[in-house]
Amino acid sequence: MERIKKLCYEQPLICIICILACISCFAILSATPMISNKVGNPTTLWFKQATFYVISAIMVFIIYKIGKDQIYDKIWIIYWTLMILLIILAIEHLIYTRLWPEHHIIPIVNTVGGATSWYNLPFLVFSLLNL
Repeated sequence: MERIKKLCYEQPLICIICILACISCFAILSATPMISNKVGNPTTLWFKQATFYVISAIMVFIIYKIGKDQIYDKIWIIYWTLMILLIILAIEHLIYTRLWPEHHIIPIVNTVGGATSWYNLPFLVFSLLNL
């Protein structure tokens, strides 16, 4: 018990994240009867939620080990990488919607619901912006 109190005083963000994790799991539990016919097996929602928390914990640990000073020194690399990815999405959107409709020139870019904002990688799907 003393160890938990010490952790809460030294690292309050960890405690807040744990509380939010419990709240989100409770929200999934309470929504299960309403969404079970739409989702199928609600266990997949629990699995996705747990996966996101594990990935986030790994990222926090990596950032903690690397140190914020090194990240701030290299922030321009991250910025320009994301800008290039965004420009690629804009070009794909222009070609897909206006110049050559219904044809993708970049295979890893996907249009979902009229928005060209998704990169589909075999292991990860992420969105940068809703164009």
